[in-house]
Amino acid sequence: MNRKEFLKGAAGTMAMAALCGAGLSGKSAAAEGSLEEKIQYLLDREAIMECQYLYARGCDMQDADLLASAFDETITVYYPLVDLKLENTSGKDMAQGIVGSFIKDGITTQHYMNMYEIKIDGDTASGITYLRATHKKEGSDFWIHGGYYDNTYVRTENGWKIKSVALYGMYDEGVPYTG
Repeated sequence: MNRKEFLKGAAGTMAMAALCGAGLSGKSAAAEGSLEEKIQYLLDREAIMECQYLYARGCDMQDADLLASAFDETITVYYPLVDLKLENTSGKDMAQGIVGSFIKDGITTQHYMNMYEIKIDGDTASGITYLRATHKKEGSDFWIHGGYYDNTYVRTENGWKIKSVALYGMYDEGVPYTG
């Protein structure tokens, strides 16, 4: 296999991403260590991003089980926009509450997430994820919320899960549905 073929393959792509710091600012944990450690870092990073996508899809599909699959058994939640702070609450109950409120209030959502900054330390991780979430309530104008999640994650026997979720707003377009 020549160099060009190697770089086209998945292993080459993962190795190049690891060597380039996987999109993180400053010196990345992926920049040090063996190739196996770099690949594990990238696999963990991808699994954490997938966990965040499960969160978004669970909200958008109004699927409490899917949303709960992103959470650890107990989680801490902080949503200052709606003055919500919960510690060591059931991830399953939180998911049912979020989805239930969307259904009750006739709200549909579409979450766009990007700009993942993830720091992994063994079986725990922290991450900042930018968000733009469009909300549509029957009979109302759109409300678009821009902000970021500041989450912590934990590796479980079922993969990476959100251990704490905090949502901070940066801007709103339209009138927020907070009631």
